[in-house]
Amino acid sequence: MEPIAWAKGEVDRLRQLEDANQWNPGHVAATMEFLRRQTGPQSAFTRQAEQMIQAGGIGLTGSMADLLQGYVEFAQAGMAQESPFEVRARVEASTDLMEQVQRLIDDGTVHLAAPIVLAGAALEEFLRSMIEREAIAPPTTRGIPTYARELRTTDAISEQDHKDLTAWAALHSAATQGRFDVLSPEAARIMVAGINLFMRQKAT
Repeated sequence: MEPIAWAKGEVDRLRQLEDANQWNPGHVAATMEFLRRQTGPQSAFTRQAEQMIQAGGIGLTGSMADLLQGYVEFAQAGMAQESPFEVRARVEASTDLMEQVQRLIDDGTVHLAAPIVLAGAALEEFLRSMIEREAIAPPTTRGIPTYARELRTTDAISEQDHKDLTAWAALHSAATQGRFDVLSPEAARIMVAGINLFMRQKAT
C-alpha cells in the first residue's frame, strides 16, 4: 500500500480507538515505525513520537493520530521529498502544516498538548532548514534550543527571536514531557501565532 494512503487509514483507526477510549499498543508501535522509516530516526516527527510514547498518559492514541495527520499534510505539501534548503524556501507549505495546528487548537475536544507538540515539530524542521541555508555546520545535538543557539551565534536571528524560540521550546518540552499543568489555550495560541510570524519573516 502507498505510504500516505496507509497513514491516512491509520489516522482514522487511531481516532476510532481514542473515541472508544481503547488502548492498542500495536497501532501506536506501527505509527512509530512508520514515521521512523519515512522521515528517518533523527527527524523531528520520529523524536516527537518517541517522546509522546515515553510520556504515555491519557490521550496518547489521539496525540499519535494528530502527529501522523501532521506528517500526511507535510508530505502532501511536497516537503517530505525535498532537501532542508528547499523545504525552507517553501513557506506556503510550512504555513499549511501550521494551519493543521490551528485547527487542532480550535477543536475543543483535542488536548492542548497535541497542537503544541506538532507546532514544535514544524518549527524544528524550519529551524533545521535555516541551519542548512546559512551553511552552518550541523550541530551534533538536535532540537529547537540547539538550532536557535547556532542561528543566534551567526546573527541569522535576533536576540528577540532567540528569546521567543526559547520560550516556545520550553512550552513544547512541557507538552512532550506530560507537564500539562503549565499549558493553557492562551499560551498555545500565542505560540502558534508567533511561530507563523517567525516563519513568514525568515522565509524571505
